[in-house]
Amino acid sequence: MIVLSELFNFIDKAYPMLLSPTDLVSLGLYQSASDVSHSVKRGQAPPHLRLGYKKMVFPKATLLKWLQYKNSTETPRAPRKKETKKRRKSNVSRMS
Repeated sequence: MIVLSELFNFIDKAYPMLLSPTDLVSLGLYQSASDVSHSVKRGQAPPHLRLGYKKMVFPKATLLKWLQYKNSTETPRAPRKKETKKRRKSNVSRMS
């Protein structure tokens, strides 16, 4: 939890009130600006404002609330089970 509070303080001091997708990349939340736009389309990005067709910004206060929410509700996922091949039943009946 200490790391999260340090991140909040850093964001509060170093970034403006409205953050761009490249700011989210520089924070390490996403790998590229296109990842940000894809997560917005899927509904998995922080709350944002659209300032035109392509321009979007993320208010700092809502970003911090979103990070707190994501941190409190995130649970580790169990590894996926490998699917086993099912044997097909043959149509030919066996004679004993």
